[in-house]
Amino acid sequence: MEVGWKPRYRCNCGGVLDVELALPAGATGLRQLFDERASAPPTWPVNTGNRLPDHSGVWRYRELILPVPEQYIVSRPEGNTGLYPVGMENCGAGRIGHRQIGSYAGLDHLFLKHEGENPTGSFKDRGMTVGVTMASLLGAQATACASTGNTSASLASYAAQAGMRAIVFLPAGNVTVGKLAQSLAYGATTIQIDGDFDAAMQLVEQVCNELGIYLINSLNPYRVEGQKSIGFELLQ
Repeated sequence: MEVGWKPRYRCNCGGVLDVELALPAGATGLRQLFDERASAPPTWPVNTGNRLPDHSGVWRYRELILPVPEQYIVSRPEGNTGLYPVGMENCGAGRIGHRQIGSYAGLDHLFLKHEGENPTGSFKDRGMTVGVTMASLLGAQATACASTGNTSASLASYAAQAGMRAIVFLPAGNVTVGKLAQSLAYGATTIQIDGDFDAAMQLVEQVCNELGIYLINSLNPYRVEGQKSIGFELLQ
């Protein structure tokens, strides 16, 4: 495979690279902009229209995550997950089971954010939408990851939406059936290896480096950028 670029995921010290963004001019108005996007009426049919990124709990904050031309954004959309009260005081009558969580934690006011409400059922979708968007921006034709379940399902889903090939490396006997089914249903090339996750990770790094495939594991700094949106949602 001919490649004209080679992504770099680590600095010379061996650590994972950080993404540094310069705040745009007029950054003081970002809070108002984010609020306007969050309150925009939904489109119909669902997930259509030219303002789709605004309805994503990740891309609503794109100035702080990845300022990329909107035509490259690959979104389902994700985020906007529910925040549920489970504290001893804020739980309400009739929710004894929920209140027990707050009692165990010793907190009167406690909330849980349900990341299982994301498109493939995990918070990994927040990072994957940004990772696959960057792959789209770079013109990558194939993406890959090592996974024990959630990451492979998420990559398969977003790569399919972007029209890219997805390749997932799975440790033998260490992946739930439901997550494996998602990877296969979205058309990912699924490779089971005789080894644990670390062995799968080592192999996928080698394959990506040799064949110019875009790696979207947690080594990819753009994955981490997308996951920051959980904090942005909580603050908003």
